[in-house]
Amino acid sequence: MPTTISSRVGGGSAVANSEERIVQEARERQRQQGIGYAKANSPKSPFRGLTGNQQPEISVLSWLKNRNKCNQFVGDVLTKAGLGMPTFRMPDGTKHFMHAEALPNQRNYFERRNHPHEIVPGDLMVIDTPGVGENTAHVEIVTEFRDAGTQGVESMRLSTIGAIVEGVVERDRSQLLRGAAWENGDGDGGFFRKGSIKTFFLRPLAVLKNSSGL
Repeated sequence: MPTTISSRVGGGSAVANSEERIVQEARERQRQQGIGYAKANSPKSPFRGLTGNQQPEISVLSWLKNRNKCNQFVGDVLTKAGLGMPTFRMPDGTKHFMHAEALPNQRNYFERRNHPHEIVPGDLMVIDTPGVGENTAHVEIVTEFRDAGTQGVESMRLSTIGAIVEGVVERDRSQLLRGAAWENGDGDGGFFRKGSIKTFFLRPLAVLKNSSGL
């Protein structure tokens, strides 16, 4: 059976764990303002420390207009779920969420999965392509994963939610795993390799102390 989480949000029931909170918050954010994360648009954010975010969830972050926002969406979702997303500090003391490329190495925030059978909804998926810079990697949130066991990667099922050029979408991403092979990273987590592309799966670890950061 696939590992999956219901799309039902709210209803007054307590969320059982952080993985479920992440997926629920991601789907709710897509419903409420998914189009705001389109490349041409400007979203709002719950993270108080961000540049220009004087009123969280009210201020429009115009500086993000015409920028890729996969890391922004993930950071906002983790913030709403009570978890931390690494940031870097700007000269004026405000913060930006780290780019996707840097996330697999942020060990205080994330744990790399060691084997495909560990992957669950709520994990982050980071696709790292050759090169250096903010546009050489992409991050999304896993909403469903099925490890096919002895049947191998060709039968694995993967769905994710994330921000792309058009806004936030949830979609089947199983094709990313077709033809890929899992490689172990010297005891420090592994990844799928497909040619020169690496795909990491990360478990969020850091509890957010407040909406301004850790």
